[in-house]
Amino acid sequence: MDTKKAQELINRFRQGRLSPEDEAMLDGWYLSLPEEERSSISDEQLQARKEAILMRLNESYLHSNKEPRITRLWPRIAVSAAAVAAIIFGLWFFNYRNTSKTSNNTEHNYASDIKPGTFGATITLANGKTIALSEAKEGVVIGEDIEYSDGAKIVQNETASLTASTAPGQTYQITLPDGTKVWLNAASKIEFPGSFDGLVAREVRLSGEAYFEVFRNKKQPFVVNVKKLDDRIAQRVEVLGTHFNINGYADEVNIKTTLLEGSVRVTAATTATLKPGQQAMLTPNQNLRVAEVNTEEAVAWKNGSFAYNNTPLEEVMRQIARWYNVSVSYEKESLKKVPIGGAVSRNDNVSRMLKTLENTGAVRFEIKGKTILVKE
Repeated sequence: MDTKKAQELINRFRQGRLSPEDEAMLDGWYLSLPEEERSSISDEQLQARKEAILMRLNESYLHSNKEPRITRLWPRIAVSAAAVAAIIFGLWFFNYRNTSKTSNNTEHNYASDIKPGTFGATITLANGKTIALSEAKEGVVIGEDIEYSDGAKIVQNETASLTASTAPGQTYQITLPDGTKVWLNAASKIEFPGSFDGLVAREVRLSGEAYFEVFRNKKQPFVVNVKKLDDRIAQRVEVLGTHFNINGYADEVNIKTTLLEGSVRVTAATTATLKPGQQAMLTPNQNLRVAEVNTEEAVAWKNGSFAYNNTPLEEVMRQIARWYNVSVSYEKESLKKVPIGGAVSRNDNVSRMLKTLENTGAVRFEIKGKTILVKE
């Protein structure tokens, strides 16, 4: 890529002609910046922030004698070339522990490969009947009828309790009877009434992970009850109208509630009210900790990416396992704690994700059927 092509990318951005793939790549590059670098880019306007990123990318290419902050990424590739390749291919990963070490497996050949997850979910009616939703559709709307988001009818809604669930390797959008939109991540489930009419509150139950855009109704608060393995309610999130993400997988240590817009009240043993940009983390001993976070990392999955910031490899691999519907084993227990940062598209085969992780020099992988072996 030369300076002309770099400038063309900036021009396409200014003209609003970036493809969805370009947008995802740009988001990935932004998420990969160190925290101090991200904080130097204003959050006041998304467009201005992204243009600043592109301009900085172009400057890094033009003045390649000045090493940007990302020199630790991709040790086998020159800095300016790595910067350009990352924005074009949307692949940014780095290992915080040791980037001078390089992988012995330079060819990254795997005996087999695994495709990414797809749209898909199951609706369970009150009578126990299950309906497999089409992979050719992206969402379902619960109204007088249960229908796809394009208007195609599925079945009549009897307004009793319903359950929408995704298997590993599936994701789906659910529009609830009040107009609230819910994006279910892989291996997740939401339970809700077929109608909220006459209820004091709009209560739902969540297992797994979901992103919510709640329809505002002051007279009828929206409540998300987060369930854990023993089916108990571990936490309640009360809102009026807002955008937030909840990660409450049973195999994750903590429950994380991240607020993008509005206000929510998170209740467990104690209560905390979140402001936009904050995340409440509920620990196993019921401590509720609130901190400022990069919200884009929390919702990267909804936007078609994986994004990490000093995240233990074990947590990274759990997300990969859910999306690609695989199991993971480790050659050494110590590998689970290797910290990883960066972003990559969820639309690629698993081999591309693994190749990128291998480029950090921190780990190697072997694919055996539906199992990924993590090696040193």
